[in-house]
Amino acid sequence: MTAILERISTLSISGQQLRRLPQLLEEGFPKMPCTVKESDVPQLFREPYIQAGYRPIGQDWRYYFLSLFQKHNEVVNVWTHLLAALAVLLRFNVFAEAEGLSLEIRSLPLFIFVLSSVTYLTCSLLAHLLQSKSEISHYSFYFVDYVGVSIYQYGSALAHFYYSSDQAWYDKFWLFFLPAAAFCGWLSCAGCCYAKYRYRRPYPIMRKVCQVIPAGLAFILDISPVAHRVVMCHLEGCEELAACLALVKDDTTGWGASSQTQPRADEEQHLNLSTELSASLPAVADPSLAKPFAARPTIMSLQPVQGLPLVPGSSFRDPTKTAFHRTQTLDFKNGFAFKKLPTVGIGGNRLYVNQLSQAELDELSNKRPTLTYGEPKQAPPSDFIPAHVAFDKKVLKFDGYFQEDVPMSTEEHFRIRQVGIYYYLEDDSMSVMEPIVENSGIPQGKFIKRQRLPKNDRGDHYHWKDLNRGINITIYGKTFRIVNCDQFTQTFLESQGIELNPPEQMIFDPYIELRKMPPRMYVTPSDFDQLKQFLAFDKKVLRFYAIWDDTWNMFGESRRFIIHYYLADDTVEVREVHERNDGRDPFPVLIRRQRLPKTFVEKKENFPTCVLEISDQEVLEWFTAKDFAVGKPTTLLGRTFFIYDCDEFTRQFYQDKFGITDFQPVDVKKPLPEEIRQIIPPYNGYGFLEDSLQNCFSLIPQPPKKNIIKMLENDHKILRYAVRMESTNPDDSKRHFVLSYCLATDMISIYEPPVRNSGIIGGKYLGKTRIPKPGSSTDDPVYYEPADLTIGAMIEVFGHRFIIVDADNYVLNYMESNLESFPASVVQSMRDHFAPRKAAIEELKRLASNEPDPQELAAVLEQIQEHMRRHNYLPDSSMQEAFLQQDKNGSGLLNKAEFFALCDHFKIPTDDPIFQKLIKICSHGENQIRYPDFLRAFQC
Repeated sequence: MTAILERISTLSISGQQLRRLPQLLEEGFPKMPCTVKESDVPQLFREPYIQAGYRPIGQDWRYYFLSLFQKHNEVVNVWTHLLAALAVLLRFNVFAEAEGLSLEIRSLPLFIFVLSSVTYLTCSLLAHLLQSKSEISHYSFYFVDYVGVSIYQYGSALAHFYYSSDQAWYDKFWLFFLPAAAFCGWLSCAGCCYAKYRYRRPYPIMRKVCQVIPAGLAFILDISPVAHRVVMCHLEGCEELAACLALVKDDTTGWGASSQTQPRADEEQHLNLSTELSASLPAVADPSLAKPFAARPTIMSLQPVQGLPLVPGSSFRDPTKTAFHRTQTLDFKNGFAFKKLPTVGIGGNRLYVNQLSQAELDELSNKRPTLTYGEPKQAPPSDFIPAHVAFDKKVLKFDGYFQEDVPMSTEEHFRIRQVGIYYYLEDDSMSVMEPIVENSGIPQGKFIKRQRLPKNDRGDHYHWKDLNRGINITIYGKTFRIVNCDQFTQTFLESQGIELNPPEQMIFDPYIELRKMPPRMYVTPSDFDQLKQFLAFDKKVLRFYAIWDDTWNMFGESRRFIIHYYLADDTVEVREVHERNDGRDPFPVLIRRQRLPKTFVEKKENFPTCVLEISDQEVLEWFTAKDFAVGKPTTLLGRTFFIYDCDEFTRQFYQDKFGITDFQPVDVKKPLPEEIRQIIPPYNGYGFLEDSLQNCFSLIPQPPKKNIIKMLENDHKILRYAVRMESTNPDDSKRHFVLSYCLATDMISIYEPPVRNSGIIGGKYLGKTRIPKPGSSTDDPVYYEPADLTIGAMIEVFGHRFIIVDADNYVLNYMESNLESFPASVVQSMRDHFAPRKAAIEELKRLASNEPDPQELAAVLEQIQEHMRRHNYLPDSSMQEAFLQQDKNGSGLLNKAEFFALCDHFKIPTDDPIFQKLIKICSHGENQIRYPDFLRAFQC
């Protein structure tokens, strides 16, 4: 700016130099970076429906301050807050000078309110101006903006509390209103800050809840003094309801409502009462501490005092009076001019002298309206609707016919021609249309164009009232008979009071009906029994495969055809065999089914060659079945076909009919050109073989395709084997490894478990990779599969050999569930390997469950039964039922006390050594016995 001022000071005032002033100002300001698009800023700074005009982030603070004069997405927000702050300061300055305000206890809330308004606008201005520097700046300045909003909320509550509330409300809520306003302001700030920091786009509904509800509570609390004052004034029938409404309006705009209303007697009394109350309070250091603002500060103290002389210095201007025009008393009502009494005087003061009394109101209500307004006027007639609008696109249709004479014809003497008669209601015009009959030989369609048709020689025209069913009308000398009409025509005529005649049957043309009958065929009898041929050879077709070689012509090619010979009528059909993408239209029939001539009658030299129709008299010989043979060319209608094969039915027919057995097919396929195989360079060892191989197939390598279905089906399925390294080094031969085969990718990894003090670092020995089998080439590698991994198999991994010595149980389970993928020998070897282990596990399970030895139990049961037979002991049939009833939970176990009680009940000698042996075998634990095994001794 100093450089600009120096350059301007050196210039003389002239028009030419003044025109250079904008250029100098532009040169003095620093170059501003251009705005960017939405995609160039982070998501936090983006606004909906704004795609460009964003300021770049990460610039210095000077740029963001100078962006006040740059067009960007926040320029409207910045300038509206800046101008609003200046407007508030200017308005308050004018008001303070006019009223002589000074900073004292009574005007302190007003100063605080104005200060909070300016603070709020300034914080919001800074937030919109500087928030684009970084995300930290964005959050920081917006938090400052929310703090300014809460300060403004408290300032508004303070102004409303001291300037807008009445005495009753003030005495009731003065103790906790301001603390509640401070708390609501803090809650609104905290809610907005939390919602701003917590939620990201797209914003959920909880963000609005956290912002709107606290702010709404603060707003309701702030306007409660004004709302209470308006409601109470309305309930008490206050004459100053308009002033109360003005109070609400001023409060919502941010100014103290009391500064816009007239002084009232109750406020002056309250001011005097408050002054007396403050004077009666005990003397303290700060009298305002006895009760906050003992006499509430109010701008009403600036109003003129009644009774003072109207001299300079003693009168004060009322700032609330802004309208000094005379009230309008002339008006129009219901089209009549009338005079009304003014109710508001100059300056907006309400006038009570011009109000009507109750008696005057009653007198006005008893007067007749006709004395004031005159006789009522008749209702205006309905709008005129012309016919072309009322009957637009409404047409009456009649079906009819007329008879036309046909002279000099032996087949017909007259002709019936059906017509449709159309009557257009919009302009009373008519037209006659004749439906088109195929192959009639008569120009049909529009018979009479649309026009008003004459009715007689007196100049009358046909009207829809002249039309009816069952009547004749004459149009231009032709008589039309109307036989019927459509439903719309019938409804319209009946609605107009016309009685329609019954419909008649439409008469058809006799010649047209005769033509619909099939013509009579006159056939000369033949000596050949065609019916016998048809019955014997119906649906029997000889099929020959032929080729038409047209390569001797330019752009010619060899095309394949199928020749069908129908034995039922000696007809021939030639169909073309289409292939995919052969570039020809999909029309398979080359020659339709017909008899094909073989030899023609000799024609004269002067016979025109353009005659293509061939009659039977011109043909000496037709093609028959004996003219077709495999391996011979056949000319059909000038085109030579080479028959190279036929179907099985054709072979059998020729063998039975003509005794031909030589049907050797002819190979007509062209030898394919030798395929030039791509030479694959040797594998260089970098990366996977399949991945490196893609560099040889295209300029832009593509990743090798994977079997997605296999990967999804075998995801997380791994076969693990215990392997041992085979090496001449004794230290390596003692090393043990875990080989893992991943079924999803067919990759193998090897892991060596760490062994302490072995001198070998364990861990990953081989990463996941596909291992080719020994002897496979890089052109067509063969990799190890799960079927190759068996117990005792040797796996060669890049020069190192490993012997599979064990596998986990999942390997056997996977093989048994996928038997079709493994040879039977591999599955059986795996089962044999796991058989001893399973037997040992089953034995351990049996010993763990305390189950008795079946052989020992059977021997003891046999001894007891033999012992009972010798002593003639007969078991009780209810013994088993008693044991089952005693077993409440059905576990098959009874404690020893219950068991011996039942044995004593059925007199079982439990002290016998052989029974004690059985009880010992059936014992389960220390205090339970399996009674089902015990009861087996008493079963016959």
